[in-house]
Amino acid sequence: MELRHLRAIVAIAEELHFRRAARRLAITQPTLSEQLAQLEAELDVRLVDRTRRLVRLTEAGDVFVAGARRTLADLDQTSRETREAGLRASQRLRIGYNPYLNLPAVAKALGVMAERHPEIELILSDVASDEIAAGLVERTLDFGFTAHRVEQPSLARRRVATGVWCVIVPRTHRLAKEERVALGDLAEERLLFFARDLGPRMYDWLMDQCNRAGFAPRVVYHVAQPPMGVALVKEGVGLLLKPIYKGYELPGDLSAVRVDELTADVHIDAVWRANEKSPSLRAFLAALPLRR
Repeated sequence: MELRHLRAIVAIAEELHFRRAARRLAITQPTLSEQLAQLEAELDVRLVDRTRRLVRLTEAGDVFVAGARRTLADLDQTSRETREAGLRASQRLRIGYNPYLNLPAVAKALGVMAERHPEIELILSDVASDEIAAGLVERTLDFGFTAHRVEQPSLARRRVATGVWCVIVPRTHRLAKEERVALGDLAEERLLFFARDLGPRMYDWLMDQCNRAGFAPRVVYHVAQPPMGVALVKEGVGLLLKPIYKGYELPGDLSAVRVDELTADVHIDAVWRANEKSPSLRAFLAALPLRR
């Protein structure tokens, strides 16, 4: 039994005329008769009494048509709800972003989207850089920003920021006048690190670099948000070791001094599924500033 059979019997019941019912369905009259015959054969019951002058439903036909109408109505509603859900999904973008990256390009893109595409819902989730690629592959995310290299061939990427490792110090600190410092210069300093769960691989790499420089870092506080780290530096709690990306601005009473040994490539990539073509994704890509 197919949907065309249900539509055929409903059209016959409502028109009580085979030619009009066939015209309504945009099929030939013989085709309509064949569909009715197939349906009656499958049910093993006569649904329509037909003479030269009269077309009417049998008692079994009345019962079947009532059910067919309910089925078709339910199908129409389900189809409508599915299309509406698809439309809503196409106007939503789930973005994974580690706030510790504190990337100006993200804020700018969100502002552009709010102005140009207020109909698109942007859902920004706090996701560690290490987990962005998995979220895209598993389709819990539509877009992401990561500080890690993406290897999956199913994912596309665009470089949105580059930077260097720096130590943020008060302008009054002994290192503030330096353009560059050695990592060993921080051996006796109280340091602020980002929380390890924000990027385990990068955190472990940073600890290893300190060990290679001959010291175990005195980490007095782990911060989850850059503004908190900056505030703690201003209060004299410690010095903040973090990547500084182009476009990032510090308060006037602080300085960012480059750390020589920390030469690893520091970058942030925008990442998305390569086969994704949704309008919301295209709009967000267009809103992202070019790499500075």
